[in-house]
Amino acid sequence: MKRRPTTPRASRPEELADPEKTRRLLDAKVDRSGGPDACWPWLGHTSPNGHGQMYVTNAHGDQHGYSAHRLALMFAVGAVPLKPAVVLRSCNSASCCNPAHLYVGTEQDAARAREALGRGNHPRRSGEANHRAKLTAAQVEEIRATPHTYGSDAAFARRFGVTVGAVTLVRKGIRWGSTPVRRGEPAFDEADFDERGRIIRASGIQNIDEVRERFAEASMSSTEAAGCIDWVRAVGTGGYGRVTITGKNGLTSGYGAHRIAWLLAGYDAPPDGMVLKHGCDRPRCVNPQHLSVGTHAENAAEREARGRGGAEKRSGELNGRSKLTREQARAIRASAGTHAELARRYGVDPKVIRKVRSGENWRELA
Repeated sequence: MKRRPTTPRASRPEELADPEKTRRLLDAKVDRSGGPDACWPWLGHTSPNGHGQMYVTNAHGDQHGYSAHRLALMFAVGAVPLKPAVVLRSCNSASCCNPAHLYVGTEQDAARAREALGRGNHPRRSGEANHRAKLTAAQVEEIRATPHTYGSDAAFARRFGVTVGAVTLVRKGIRWGSTPVRRGEPAFDEADFDERGRIIRASGIQNIDEVRERFAEASMSSTEAAGCIDWVRAVGTGGYGRVTITGKNGLTSGYGAHRIAWLLAGYDAPPDGMVLKHGCDRPRCVNPQHLSVGTHAENAAEREARGRGGAEKRSGELNGRSKLTREQARAIRASAGTHAELARRYGVDPKVIRKVRSGENWRELA
């Protein structure tokens, strides 16, 4: 545990453990490029109120935190009184360390100077004028203009790197009080989304070029079915590829990979009551040419006709989540290798190899 200082801060350079070293460290982090009359901004660590800050050891061996501008004035004039005296600036820069801009005063003098320079407390330092603000005025306008249906507080929080509570306070006008709470049109086309805020057109996808790149990396021509382009990333229920997409409304949702592929090809999402059907009968396929719009009844009828209706009919390669082909299953049963060796060879879990060999999986080969 760090030892608490037992001696006061230094008020003169000779009260420091190494004045010359401290001066060198101070000078190295002060920008004097503007000339003798300009502000000299501090380039090092700053405190929450924007003042430069240094940790310096005094002659007694105790380390204290000092404001950089206090040290600058102390080295310039030789001595600076300790509290309740404070070091003030005649300029409007919290990081300035030019001794020509510094003078000693009281806390009351400091408050009056801040007010005169327009640096008083809220509301004068609200919004972007507050150096601790994490949002811009444009982001605040977008948050307030977007209904919850199209952009939840959580979605905006993830997008802008702030807390959900911060977004909520911005919406209510408790934060950014100097910016009027205006309810305008959303910063996107509502026609690109359904009533739940889900994307129905490619123009509603945020960062669409990045999404296209992700699709190019996550899909490849099938080696098992001519013309199919298989999704090789996350797979959900039924063997359909899954992908997470953020819309321009700020809402992030999970979608079927084939659905997004359909949108990227320039088509609108199927209307309510309709679905996308796979003409190739391969749920992993994301080739838009193999997709068509139909009803739930038509989709179910086609599944039955192709032997993919019930669980008992969807064994082997007809199961969209199958990771092995019929030939691989036969080879596994004929192989003398261990479960672990075969699992590494075919990229599956050793339990899968055991179930194939025991006949629990791929029963039709028995």
